[in-house]
Amino acid sequence: MDHWISKVTHKSSREIAEKLKNEFDTDKAKEAFQRLVAFKDKTWGNLPDLEWAAHKSTLRAQTDIVKEYSERMIRDLVMNKEILIMTNQPSQAAKYIQRRYPYPEELAVRAISIAYDTLTQLHFL
Repeated sequence: MDHWISKVTHKSSREIAEKLKNEFDTDKAKEAFQRLVAFKDKTWGNLPDLEWAAHKSTLRAQTDIVKEYSERMIRDLVMNKEILIMTNQPSQAAKYIQRRYPYPEELAVRAISIAYDTLTQLHFL
């Protein structure tokens, strides 16, 4: 790469580095950095953080989701005797559950929808 740079610029990489070093304005760089940080804080500062995500009221909503998804499974396994299918073929139980209850995909779609709604409400989209 060093050879390519020299060929294009007709200067050695050391000469280019020295020239950049002499022309680099540290005060302007600091000001640009501060502006970028201020922009980041203004733009992204309103996003929920980990503390919000771990708050009891936030987690309470997840409890409702777990209840909603587990009720169907429990009803099928106990009331509709689906448990017999799994006990007859225990080696296939995991595949059966994944096929019959595709919750990860449903929850992923739901999470994307919630994220979109949240970002829209926060005026990021």
